[in-house]
Amino acid sequence: MRSFNEMTNVCIRIGLADDASTRMHLTYLAYHDIAKFHVTSYYKVCAISKAAGIPVIHLTKSETRGTSSYCYRCGARLQGAARE
Repeated sequence: MRSFNEMTNVCIRIGLADDASTRMHLTYLAYHDIAKFHVTSYYKVCAISKAAGIPVIHLTKSETRGTSSYCYRCGARLQGAARE
């Protein structure tokens, strides 16, 4: 619990310093800094979402598991991706 609070505080500090207005921008900025915490990546994503003000319940399975159903370059749905 203590490490989750520390990760959230780090994310908030980075978000305020760099004026990150979206969760994806905050993830890009903060994930490297919270990688030093030895916890599951699910908790890292949750800490970033909490710092961005997004309830974890609104995240999809692919966002919490680190996989994507869309191409990050063009935004097209990948062939093997199931409907959400």
